[in-house]
Parts: sequence; structure tokens; C-alpha cells
Amino acid sequence: MNKKVIVLYILSVLSYLLIIGVNTYANILPLNRQTTGEISTRFDVLFTPAGYVFSIWSVIYTLLTIWLVYLLFPKSVNHNVFQKTGFWFVLSSLLNTSWIVLWHYEYFNWTIVVMIGLLISLLILYSMIQNSSGRRLMDRLPFSVYLG
Repeated sequence: MNKKVIVLYILSVLSYLLIIGVNTYANILPLNRQTTGEISTRFDVLFTPAGYVFSIWSVIYTLLTIWLVYLLFPKSVNHNVFQKTGFWFVLSSLLNTSWIVLWHYEYFNWTIVVMIGLLISLLILYSMIQNSSGRRLMDRLPFSVYLG
């Protein structure tokens, strides 16, 4: 791995750990003395998914963890795909973290802006993976589920 890939990988791991840390902190401690669900239940909406639906986040975070570990094996990884998409992963991770903080401090209009940014970053990331030669299942799978 060259120096650029190593730096990008370290930033990817750190930004991912930030998502996990903030998500955990937001719900266990909780952030701003309220959990994500407590804030959500205060709104009168016509449709709220059942609680088990949110377990998809466990699947997404597990797949992202596997992907980050997968990147450590140079023979099985197309580093060209990672070099093209790593920045977008870091950005998506920072946006994911930001919306949680904004949500917990009740900056709801800003959460919409950040979530749109998160969606755009994931669309760009996924599109870059799809258009890369040599891409493999593990390049696509975590982001296919995340984007879904």
C-alpha cells in the first residue's frame, strides 16, 4: 500500500469509529439527555416503522466493519477502487455522525440538509464503485445495503 492509501484507510477507520461512538453515546448515555427514539416519538407522524426495522443498522455497521478489515488484505483488494471512493466514505461517515448530533440537539432543519448530503455522498460513492474496473463483491455489498 502506498502512503496515500494508508492515510485514507486510517481516516476511514477513524471516521467509522466516530459513527459507532456517537451512535452508542447518543443512545446509551444519552446525548443531550434524550435518546434518538425518544426524540422521534415526540412527533405525530402517519407512519413509523416498527422497532425491529432499525436493526438494519446493525447489518450495515457489521458490513462496514467487515469491509474495513477486508481492506487490510492487499491481495484481495482493488486499491484503485478504494482510492477513488475512500474520501466519499470518510465524508459519508462525518455526515452520518453530524446528523445524529444535530438531531439530538433538535436542529431538525439542519438534519435534513445533512441527510441529503449523506445520500448524495453515498450515491457518488456507489456510482464510483459501479463504474470501477476490478470491483469485487466486498467493494459493493456494504454500500449497496447502506444506500438501500
